[in-house]
Amino acid sequence: ERLNFKLFDVNGKLIYNDDLIFNSNRKEINLSTLSRGFYFVTIKSKNSTFNTKLIKQWNIYYPVC
Repeated sequence: ERLNFKLFDVNGKLIYNDDLIFNSNRKEINLSTLSRGFYFVTIKSKNSTFNTKLIKQWNIYYPVC
């Protein structure tokens, strides 16, 4: 399945945008260059859209539900 992954900063600026081919239960995206802070994530597939928040502290990421 093809997915579109977008990452936005708190001001709504697009930081990362990539089309991914998802073929397993786990997909890793390297976000190590991001500054610490709060981000918004949008993942779109052909049939649905998933939105969530992400907090980066050092090199630890916390999804916010």
